[in-house]
Amino acid sequence: MALAHGLKRAGISFAGYEREETRSSGLHGYRVGINPDGSRALEYRGSETQPHPRPRRQRRPRRQGEVREPDAPPAELPTGIEDEVHFGKTFTHYEKEPDGRVTAYFEDGTCATGDLLVAADGANSRMGQKYLPHSRVQDAIMISITARVPITPESKALSPSEVFQGIGLVVAPKGCSCILHTMEFGRDRAGRIKNGIDGNDGF
Repeated sequence: MALAHGLKRAGISFAGYEREETRSSGLHGYRVGINPDGSRALEYRGSETQPHPRPRRQRRPRRQGEVREPDAPPAELPTGIEDEVHFGKTFTHYEKEPDGRVTAYFEDGTCATGDLLVAADGANSRMGQKYLPHSRVQDAIMISITARVPITPESKALSPSEVFQGIGLVVAPKGCSCILHTMEFGRDRAGRIKNGIDGNDGF
């Protein structure tokens, strides 16, 4: 999505194909934290993002061993390029054309041809399996358990106020750790725009 915003800002035509049926059905999975430099880069690229509000705090010297949480990540990356993103498109395979272009095929029988095809479908990428058939996913010998908890009056009452200021890291003995990542989207599950998020009702 960040690349798509950059292409649009540069006046280069593009199209995005998303396997989820709607923009709100994919609000799951792992969250990626983006620090202030990354947020500024996305803003420069023209991404219309909406971060979770966080209070302004006075900077203080970092203590030894302290991990300072970055700003909350942007959400709503499809905002502003809705006409170029096509939902319900599950990629199956691609073929190179004689003129050097590439055609992507989807499960619904449609296809799209362009000068460049960008894969963004994770470690088990179907495109990657064809482009790099010899590559293998290697076990990192680490276990990660991820859970998503809705922010309700009950869960909020059980959580320290610092949890709602962005990203928090809890370090425990024997190599165990926990990342707490609070995030609020500018749209509800039905795709409707929510008002009053970070004082901006335009996204």
